[in-house]
Amino acid sequence: MKCINWNVEWAPPGRERGARIREKITSLSADVLCLTECRQGLVAMEHIIEPGADYGYGETDRRKVSLFSRTAWSQVDTFGSEALPGGRFVSGVTRGVRFVGICIPWSGAHVSSGLRNRRRWQDHLAYIEGLQKILSGYNVNKEPICILGDFNQRVPGERQPKVVYEALKKSFSRYSIATAGLLDEDEKLLIDHVAVSSGLTVSAIEIIPKSDRQNVRLTDHSGICFTLN
Repeated sequence: MKCINWNVEWAPPGRERGARIREKITSLSADVLCLTECRQGLVAMEHIIEPGADYGYGETDRRKVSLFSRTAWSQVDTFGSEALPGGRFVSGVTRGVRFVGICIPWSGAHVSSGLRNRRRWQDHLAYIEGLQKILSGYNVNKEPICILGDFNQRVPGERQPKVVYEALKKSFSRYSIATAGLLDEDEKLLIDHVAVSSGLTVSAIEIIPKSDRQNVRLTDHSGICFTLN
């Protein structure tokens, strides 16, 4: 399967930036998309999994993470667990693979904006700890699993606190982060990643740049397009 993972920074569907992102996604002809920070209506694909709108910032047409597929989803989960900060988890099975779309909170989530009742990295660590329990509950010997989305950490660890990076590694101890060490067009480590269980491999990884060929800025994240084998 050909897959895309991209944070599109709330691109408005009806404006030029949204149209250019949509054009880029269409040109790549992917089978499965994971889009983070995506407004509803940006992409027209028949089979969509979305979480609830409430991730603490009071928006109604914005989704922190969504999964799109050309084929139908089954075993859909838009909640994860009560341990996760809300609105940041989706999962479903298509073509025999379980996809898990995630958007791990950034270090300053709800610190100086939103609910304003958190410490730096608090929501991030809470999410990783909750995600670890979910991922450890999957039977990786019987079910191929692909986890993708905005991890909000560089891999391997760079500037984040050691305890934060170690928590991420522990959460993904049964999975391989295929995008570890990859650099974007600015020679910076990615923060949008894809991880797979032992039954899957990732190849033909293409970096989707933050700007298009006309040097028009699309988003603040480099995306990835890859083949899932």
